[in-house]
Amino acid sequence: MNCHRFTWNQFELAVEDLAEKLRPFASKRIIYGQPRGGVCLAVALSHELGIPYTATHRGHDKLIWVDDVINTGDTYTKCRMIMPLDTIYCAWVSRHKATGAYVHMIDPSPRAIVFPWERMEPENQIREVKNASYSQ
Repeated sequence: MNCHRFTWNQFELAVEDLAEKLRPFASKRIIYGQPRGGVCLAVALSHELGIPYTATHRGHDKLIWVDDVINTGDTYTKCRMIMPLDTIYCAWVSRHKATGAYVHMIDPSPRAIVFPWERMEPENQIREVKNASYSQ
C-alpha cells in the first residue's frame, strides 16, 4: 500500500513547529486532543507549552483543539460548530487549506497516513474493526 509513514522524529519537529505557532495564544488556555489521533499530539503540546491538557472540551472556555489530521474536514467543521467561539484549532497534517487552523504541513496526496503511534497499515485497521466481535 502506498502510504506516508511518519516517524517519532517527525512528530518532535511537528510539536516544536506547532508550539511556536501557538505560543502567542497559549496563555490561560487548556489543550484538548480530538480522540483518538489528536490525543498524543495534544499531550506533547501541553508539555511543550506548559498548559494543562483536558480529556473533554465541555466546561472550558479557552481551548486549543488538536487533531492529527484534517482529512475531509468533517470533524473539523463539526467541532467548529460546537466549540467556544475563541477556540484555536491546529493539526499536524491537513489534506487541504483548513481556514482558521494552524497546521504543521499540508499534504494533498491521496496516500494513507500512518502516524508513529499506529501499529498497522490503515487498511488492516479497518479490516480488524469490521471483523472484531465484542462480548460482554
